[in-house]
Amino acid sequence: MEVKQAIQKRHSVRHFTDQKIDSKQLKEMIGIAQKAPSWVNSQPQKVYVAQGETLEAIRK
Repeated sequence: MEVKQAIQKRHSVRHFTDQKIDSKQLKEMIGIAQKAPSWVNSQPQKVYVAQGETLEAIRK
């Protein structure tokens, strides 16, 4: 995919469902996201993943 195509096809998702995502898929997505460039290569991102009881405690 060319850079122009990647930019034009980019979209943000703001609708969330209760659909569960497999842990393996989550790890793969996070691994890919870690390779994304950041401003001046500062890598300011922090990712937290909560599932199961931890997620329910956060929701409360």
